[in-house]
Amino acid sequence: MTLPMALHTVAAMINNQQDCIDILIGTTGNLIIKVFSVHGQFIKTVQKTMQDSEGKLSVSLAGLSSGNYVANVFKDSLFLHSVRFNKN
Repeated sequence: MTLPMALHTVAAMINNQQDCIDILIGTTGNLIIKVFSVHGQFIKTVQKTMQDSEGKLSVSLAGLSSGNYVANVFKDSLFLHSVRFNKN
């Protein structure tokens, strides 16, 4: 049995002026962003229901130390994309 594969557009950019990472997502539904240090330490989870398939989800970086991080993007329990970023 072959399961259909859903393709979703995910892009991210650091917004230093607002101290956040903006994740652009080309899908709707329940989205979960899990942020980890590059050493695997769990930092935070952000959840949002996207109504628009060209939506933007902003994740605050306030309180994070300078360094490298990974944001894993999920739709419900389906992994979509991993984004590495550096906070200055």
